[in-house]
Amino acid sequence: MSQFCREDLEQWLERWAKWVSGGDGLMSSLGRLANVRTGGDGGGGLVVYEDQERTEFAVIQLAHADEMAARVVRIEFGVRPAGVSVTQCRKRIGRAQALGISYATYRRKLLKAEQMISDYLVETNPT
Repeated sequence: MSQFCREDLEQWLERWAKWVSGGDGLMSSLGRLANVRTGGDGGGGLVVYEDQERTEFAVIQLAHADEMAARVVRIEFGVRPAGVSVTQCRKRIGRAQALGISYATYRRKLLKAEQMISDYLVETNPT
């Protein structure tokens, strides 16, 4: 894979967000990684979600470079910060307001996040 098309990246990020949040939009990334690494799925063995883990590591790296871009990509794909309602997250303008930034800044940060995550995933592609 030399590059993600926008639709593929969005689907990839949607799967990652569901994995990170455990489907409820609130579970922490570290909690999810700890669950995976300890076999906390109830089956007793190691559960591997390589694609989701790689995506989470990309978001963690993004956070080191640009914390707001990481927050934007999380909320865009359904991982809500504590205290932010589902209603606020229905539209991008509401998500931007929830983060305390303008809509234009939100869009710029989202594009930056998507590019950095895509680049990371391409660079770390095991095949």
